[in-house]
Formats: sequence, structure tokens, C-alpha cells
Amino acid sequence: MITYLLAIMSPTHAIAPGMYYTGWASQEPYAQEYRAGWGKTTEGSMYTNGNTYYGEKLEVGVSNGGPLFFIHYSCMGLNPHQFTDKYTNYFVNNQQMAKINLRYCIENPGGYQGYGPDCWGLTASDFGWSYQAAEPVLRMDNGTIAPIGALASFPYTPEASMAALKNYYRNYGHILWGDMASAMP
Repeated sequence: MITYLLAIMSPTHAIAPGMYYTGWASQEPYAQEYRAGWGKTTEGSMYTNGNTYYGEKLEVGVSNGGPLFFIHYSCMGLNPHQFTDKYTNYFVNNQQMAKINLRYCIENPGGYQGYGPDCWGLTASDFGWSYQAAEPVLRMDNGTIAPIGALASFPYTPEASMAALKNYYRNYGHILWGDMASAMP
């Protein structure tokens, strides 16, 4: 998505805004097949979704929103409040994805230790044994929280992100922040 947004806004080599709907948000069969591979499901393969997950309706997005980096990277440096297309307002949709991720971790269907309202954030990250794009669905959740998921969600879930930050700092800071943790008051 970020590639299309930057290309549309380019002051020197802009593409036609309509390319967004024939590329990223295309409804063509090849695009549906491509998106279905992201979430390993047909939910969201039309780009539009419309399903409700953990009490939150998702207008666009694959599966149940996917890893949080989907919302973080595509709006990095841009204000998603101002991005509305014929499908959704992207601030609202991104907020829904963050809330789905949070509520999944609160419900904790995998029964993982530590998950809850102050320990959440499933996203792509290096884990102890590999790199994985964790997301709020059992088959894509290995029980590892990436703190950056909740922390990068501050624009969308300020209270829940602050609760996670306080938990990570107070209870896990000695292992999350390394040498810097001992230098902090």
C-alpha cells in the first residue's frame, strides 16, 4: 500500500490514482488469489473484508487483519486520518486491526503465558529460533509477543499501548532494553 501512496503523491513521477484500484486494491481474480495467500484464507481476498473478529468489524484486510506491521509500515510518516477510499478510512480500519490483535491476546485462545491487556502485539519479528509474521489466529501464533507491535500501535490504541509499555518496562525491561535499562531511573 505504501508504494502506491508514495507513487500517487510523487511531485515528479506520479502515477494515476486509479492505478491503486487496478493494483493494490484490485478485484481481479489474480489479485484475489495473491491476497488469499497472505492470510492462508479467502477472507479478505477481495481486499474488502466486512467480517467481525473479537467484536471488531474489519472493512478491508486479509484474514483477521494479519500481523500489525501491515498497519504500521503502510502509514509510517503519513497521517492515515486523511486516507479514505471507496472502501474505508484507513485510520479507523487500522484501529480495528490493532483492537482485533489486542482482543485476541486478551482472550488468548492458545493459552499462552503472559498474554493479556498489558501484553499483546502480534507482528513480524525475529524470535528465538527464526523470523515469523505472527498474527492473531492460532495457526500463526507461536506464543511469542513482539513488544514493538503494541508500542507502534500507540496512534490507534493509546491506553492499551501505554498499559503494554508500562508492563514491558516494569516487568521485562531488564531483558527487553538490555544495558539501557540499568541506566534508566
